[in-house]
Amino acid sequence: MDPLNADNGRLLGEALLDVVLRWPKWVHRRVDSLHPLEGEWGRRRHSIDCQPPPDPRLIYNPDGLFVEQREEETALSIVPLLFMAKRPLRDFNIQSSDGTTIPILGTDETTLAGVLMMKRILENNKITVTPTITAALTAIAGPAITLVGPEVEEFLHHGRWNNVSCFDPRQLSENGRALIEVFASKFLLMALLPLRSTGVRQILKVSSYWQVEDSSKMGWLEKVAIAVGLKALKLSLPLEAPDRTRSYHLEFHTPLEAECLSLSLPKPDDFQENDTVSGLHGQRIDILHMPVAHVHGNYRAGTEIDDAELYLAVPRSGLQNTALMASFFTSVLMLLSMVLDDAATVWRENPGNAATALLTAPALLMTFLATKSESALLRGPLNLLREVIAFSGLTLFVVAASLIGELQGPYLLLLWWTITIPNLLISSLLLGCRIVNLWRERDRVNSTHGNQDFGVTYTELQLNSAERR
Repeated sequence: MDPLNADNGRLLGEALLDVVLRWPKWVHRRVDSLHPLEGEWGRRRHSIDCQPPPDPRLIYNPDGLFVEQREEETALSIVPLLFMAKRPLRDFNIQSSDGTTIPILGTDETTLAGVLMMKRILENNKITVTPTITAALTAIAGPAITLVGPEVEEFLHHGRWNNVSCFDPRQLSENGRALIEVFASKFLLMALLPLRSTGVRQILKVSSYWQVEDSSKMGWLEKVAIAVGLKALKLSLPLEAPDRTRSYHLEFHTPLEAECLSLSLPKPDDFQENDTVSGLHGQRIDILHMPVAHVHGNYRAGTEIDDAELYLAVPRSGLQNTALMASFFTSVLMLLSMVLDDAATVWRENPGNAATALLTAPALLMTFLATKSESALLRGPLNLLREVIAFSGLTLFVVAASLIGELQGPYLLLLWWTITIPNLLISSLLLGCRIVNLWRERDRVNSTHGNQDFGVTYTELQLNSAERR
């Protein structure tokens, strides 16, 4: 028997579609937790606080999805959790709240289940499913990630597949069309839970690697502005099923080398400009600068939702301070050595004495500080600061080498001035930007004093956060 036309298959497609459309009824809360790691990767943890419905149509038979199901003590139930992008799942894991690993449906079974759900959508819209339509749905639900363009649009909006007319597109509802479009770029993650655990409130945890945006690809001037604190780095964070739950939460774990200025969820469709930040729509903006930023809200099912916005900055207490001190120390040391009477003469006449250690020791320290790696989120601006630190350290090495090599005459002064001037310019730039930032922050605190109460509107707080740097 063709599994796609079996009675059990129709029942399964109907049950899966019903459960997915009722996600907000039985999924109480979703929590997305983003953990940037070293390099271009991070870890995304998706926690689902839910009460899976005990539907006998969802009982899984290990002999096949479409074999008659039997209610047994060891029976498993299919529980659809969320739609995930069609991409390799690196270091993927799904666990229950007690740490037990949970099995999921494989690629072939997931594709067949998706086809059954889409067939049920078409049948609900009075569309007769032909073999051509079945072939189209199989291609859409399949693992290929390239089928998201003209082919799907031609099928959903014109009712054609491979230049063959399949159905009247006017019969297909907008909600049905939108759900089929989701299957073109995403797959439905379905867990297998013990049947006896359905109907019980529990927490399921899904985690996998997450590729972060690489800031090293931005323009050079933008890197400089972020590195010196004149500008914040704006990032977009995709959300996982924020409208498929009663309450959606987003957490961002800020890496040590960064400072989180603000994290904000997009506004819902029914948002009013006089709504407060905390209230009907949840706490949608976090500007507390905590190591873990947390926001939450709720959305109407089936609505288009933009990405969350994250603003990161280079903290003054990190590489920014180190770069300032390194360039300032080098420029002041070189200026004093050339301005003070006999300072340069003493060094030149005794190149091997302890004074040379004053150059080599800081140089070694600065070079060491310039070798650490971090998340790619702020790698571009941070690398600029590390280059400043490395430059200051290497210039001190060059000075020490010129002394040991007994470089004499105008060549020595030319070399030292060549080293001093860039360090002096860099330290002046960093110090000037530091003063500007402190002045701006003082004015902002004075002008917004007392605005942290619940009477601040969403728009006001968003503007204050976005313009902080």
